[in-house]
Amino acid sequence: STLCIMTTIKLSWLLASVFHVQVAVGQQVTLTCASTFRPTLQVVVISPDRINDGYCDCPLDGLDEPETEACSGSVVGGWAGFARNSKQDGVKFTCPQQPNLALPVSRIHDGICDCCDGADEPSGNKCPNICDQVLKEERERQRHLQQQFDTGSKRRNEELMHYQEMLVKTEEQIEQVSQEYHVVESEMEALTEEINQLKHGQLKQRLMAMKETILSLSHTSSNDKEEAPLKGLLEPLSEEGLVTVIVQACQLAGEQEHSRWDASTCVPLRLAGLDVGIVWGNEDYKEGTVTEERLDLSTTTWQDLIDLNAAGETVWSVDALQKSSSRKRRLMDEEDYPHEYTDDDMAYDEHWEEDEEEGDFPDMYDNDEESYNHNGNESVDVNEMNQELLDQVKANAFSAARLSFLNRASHLISQIDDLMKDDDVDDEETEEEEKDDATKNIRSNVDPMAIQNVRNTLQQRVDSIQRGLKYAVSAEILVKPLESSHPDLVALAAGTLYHGKIRSSDLWQILAYMTVEFPTHACFSPWSILCPPQQSEQNGTLFPPEPIVKAVEQFCAEAHTDSSIICDTNGDEEIPTSIHDHYYGYSVIEPREANDVLSQAFARLDNLGDRSSIVKLEEQLDELKSKQDSLSSQIRDLEDEMGGRDHSKYGTDGELYSLRDSCHSVQEGKYDYEVCIFGRAQQKDHGQKSGTSLGNWKGIRIDEETGVRALEWTNGAKCWNGPHRSATVFVTCGAENKILSAEEPDTCRYVLEMESYIACDDDHKQRHGL
Repeated sequence: STLCIMTTIKLSWLLASVFHVQVAVGQQVTLTCASTFRPTLQVVVISPDRINDGYCDCPLDGLDEPETEACSGSVVGGWAGFARNSKQDGVKFTCPQQPNLALPVSRIHDGICDCCDGADEPSGNKCPNICDQVLKEERERQRHLQQQFDTGSKRRNEELMHYQEMLVKTEEQIEQVSQEYHVVESEMEALTEEINQLKHGQLKQRLMAMKETILSLSHTSSNDKEEAPLKGLLEPLSEEGLVTVIVQACQLAGEQEHSRWDASTCVPLRLAGLDVGIVWGNEDYKEGTVTEERLDLSTTTWQDLIDLNAAGETVWSVDALQKSSSRKRRLMDEEDYPHEYTDDDMAYDEHWEEDEEEGDFPDMYDNDEESYNHNGNESVDVNEMNQELLDQVKANAFSAARLSFLNRASHLISQIDDLMKDDDVDDEETEEEEKDDATKNIRSNVDPMAIQNVRNTLQQRVDSIQRGLKYAVSAEILVKPLESSHPDLVALAAGTLYHGKIRSSDLWQILAYMTVEFPTHACFSPWSILCPPQQSEQNGTLFPPEPIVKAVEQFCAEAHTDSSIICDTNGDEEIPTSIHDHYYGYSVIEPREANDVLSQAFARLDNLGDRSSIVKLEEQLDELKSKQDSLSSQIRDLEDEMGGRDHSKYGTDGELYSLRDSCHSVQEGKYDYEVCIFGRAQQKDHGQKSGTSLGNWKGIRIDEETGVRALEWTNGAKCWNGPHRSATVFVTCGAENKILSAEEPDTCRYVLEMESYIACDDDHKQRHGL
């Protein structure tokens, strides 16, 4: 074909020279020239109007366009004069002795010797024949290219074969692990179903026990199979009375000195709601409202919440359940969640921080807009709705002794703090004359260790009372939507007494405060009025029941009833050496014990079946889950090893697999440039281990026109007042992997050249005639 082209071109020159004829037509001149190679050489006559018209009609010599550039060279799509995309597109002249040198038509007869023997110029040209020298250099270059290609392509093929072998082996491993994964998954599904059935049975059993307990406490005529000691306890109470029991039971639960919950919501009330399928959203302390929701037996939410509480965790909200990632995960306290979550989203472990500094309890409210004083007076900047609820709780006679204690405790704590400051002043040798005589007298008669213990005791009780007030406000908000539903209030009252571990004597306080009038002076012993307990007839029945009366009589025998002793009115400046129970009318609230008559009333709930069967199955489920996680991790590792599920990580045919995690470097001037495949690129001072980041691995791309591979690293260290650094490595075929050069053609853009066997592919072979 080359010979045909050469013969055609020479014939064209010959005919062109023959037909370069000018013919006069009238006063105008016409031209005759060779037009094209298609399908055979054609001779055309160029009329005067087609001369210098900007279109090359004589493409072999350009005689018709001497004054334009229409015949000056090639254009996109073909040589001027040929129709675009015609069969003449890409016509080349190949030098006879240089088969790899193909010249476009524009470079023939252009006065420049392109072929080493001058074959591209007319005969008689002055081109020297330098083929021996040129072909020697070309043959040497070609020989080097061939040698590099032979070695590199062999290495490339070997590595690609290793990659394919790895793929086959890895895919077999993935298939094997996947089968095992699916077996474990099926076993987990079966176990989960079995556990859900047991939990559902546990829920139904608890609901039945709760129903019987509520029925017994609310109806004297209930058909209780067992003799209930407090049958009909709540029957005489109206909706208002039941709300009072709930709110004040919450207050007492919050005051328990060894409270199981450090929360800002009444946890016992929320657990009581859970027992009958009522859950609340978060208390909106800014609006004084809350939303309540009824749980459905057809879902697993209710049974899961009940089971978690049976397992020893304290969970009352659906949100907290959803945040729990596994059965055994401890539902975290407020510190483990972002600030915007409230405590109602959380759950609290029974064992709160034992190393909490004494007196370092939360304030009345958790948000930043509220604070609370030692004496229980109004908060600072409390919103109107909450302040109204708080004032309502504090105005109740039930809180009178508590406020009296808070005022006295606040005064004593301030006095002790001032005294301790005086000691600090003494240590700094401040003059004794500055102290008044009263302070000197007090200090001379106190034991520093004793007054510190007094302060700690006072602070603990202050914190307990504040927590109780907080619980009471929470209860007021929670029961608001249900205050007209007598059955719900009965169930919540019973449940709050149960979960709050309220004692019989404390329940007597709640009931008695509904009917007994108390004095208005600042300090008195409530037990001086409550003792001895009195019964009254309610609907033909003595109220409260006889067992409650007996329990209170025993408590009255132990309680201090003398207000003069209780109030300790020996002078405001005298600091007691100890704080006894009932000090300033406040009795420390302790949780109910097993021998309490109320504990007997709740025996059904305490004696529910154990969770041993569920625990055993859950342990098996945990083991399977661990195994499943391990298998899943194995699959991910295997997939990563073969370049991802689509194998794209290692490029075309997996050619980068053999270079994975390898690093290559070159020194240019005072810098070392290092690039790590799938890692980082760096510019380092020569000999240093670390330097400036030129970017992280981005990927590989191949130029479709040139076939050149480009390895890219991007998003490196930012240049001062410039872009982030980046590096591009252009790869050519070579027997070894090595960086040849590095430069910075543009600000913070680094270009490196590299030889590697990965570029020794068939495309490279064809492009270089190997």
